[in-house]
Amino acid sequence: MTERWDRSRSITQASQFIDYMLEKQGVSLASIPDLCVISYNDGLIDRARSTSACQVIRLGLTTRTELLLLESNEMPAIGLIRGQHGASMSAVMLEELIALGFSRFLTVGAAGHPQFSLPPRASIGELILPTAALIHEGTSRHYGQEAKRVSADRVSLGMLKTAMRSLAIPHQEGLAATTDGFYRETPTFLQDMEHQGVMAVDMELSALLTVGAYHGKGVASILYVSDIIEGGSGRWRVGLTDAYLSALTENLFSIVSAYARTLQMAGE
Repeated sequence: MTERWDRSRSITQASQFIDYMLEKQGVSLASIPDLCVISYNDGLIDRARSTSACQVIRLGLTTRTELLLLESNEMPAIGLIRGQHGASMSAVMLEELIALGFSRFLTVGAAGHPQFSLPPRASIGELILPTAALIHEGTSRHYGQEAKRVSADRVSLGMLKTAMRSLAIPHQEGLAATTDGFYRETPTFLQDMEHQGVMAVDMELSALLTVGAYHGKGVASILYVSDIIEGGSGRWRVGLTDAYLSALTENLFSIVSAYARTLQMAGE
């Protein structure tokens, strides 16, 4: 018997939860920017917050998550939030951000570079612009996603490429893969990833792209290589130095600012 997933409307709706949370806090939102940045990099959040006026909205009942509504001379108004780890919780977060009224999303986070027999195709600290993500997580199927990969939103990806070109920051474009098993990246898995041309492995992206596509919202991503997993030698090279992190934070902030301006100029 072939398993089929229910695509009908869910009884549990993020909009109902968001209304409850805003009422509980006594918060009334005048307006929501188009763009929300979901960052898995604390340095980027600190950098943006230090130069911007912000309103703070608290989401979550047991685990407090702060959504920052930022506005400064350096970039147009955006939302900025610390990402939740893992496919399922990142999907929950994106549902709630969509319910708040955001229409475009940029995710920023770390990823491992899979290597088996070929020389590494990326180095630690290098930026990867994912064009699509292989689905090795369980959340996407609950949204009726039966394919093995999901693409980044075409328009959002094009705008991000435009922003990256304007900055001339070195980066690569390529395929990502999202897994639930952080500590199950075996030699067989890494060999398969290398064979399929995967440049980066994370734990959220394919679910975020799936949820965005389900709701008709644009999601694009920028990943940075935080580690290289060598399936052939069995070596795991982990770690960004302080020098890398300092330069990385500035590059990420520049990318976010340029992307927000690109969307603004395009009227998105």
